[in-house]
Amino acid sequence: MTPQTSRALIEALDNGTSLPARRGNLLHSRNAELLSSAIAHAVCVETFMTRDPQLALERLHLTAESALQRLTTETGESLAGQSPEIHGYPRDTSMEDLIDDAMLVRSDEGTVHVYQFRDGLFPWEETPAALIAADAARSDSSRVHAAGIDALEKKRTKWLASHTQ
Repeated sequence: MTPQTSRALIEALDNGTSLPARRGNLLHSRNAELLSSAIAHAVCVETFMTRDPQLALERLHLTAESALQRLTTETGESLAGQSPEIHGYPRDTSMEDLIDDAMLVRSDEGTVHVYQFRDGLFPWEETPAALIAADAARSDSSRVHAAGIDALEKKRTKWLASHTQ
């Protein structure tokens, strides 16, 4: 899936907007698991270490496990535990500047996970909940993965209910 298609689906899921028939069929024909997998192909993730995680945190639009609390909508619903890892998209900066400013060093075992659409565009002021859900669904942690899939399926079902005749 292209980054443009992924962003259009995320917008539609978050805002309930209509889609052209071809893109709308993607929401009709794929369950949340397949949808999250398709969106993941448009996003690359690099892992880093840093001595000062706060510097990275301040320069990222949070997503996935770092923003799970935004996916809980039911009163009294919350997800237990907080991860020491940081997940996010660069906030108004290039990847190179983020690496320099936050003193990041590439590492497979790092705790800072930087997400980026393959074309480098992130058009939102805040990470959309549908994108947080799709990114959470990529997680190896079963509770994070399940929360992402559940939130994405709820958004998909809501969209289908208002756009199916």
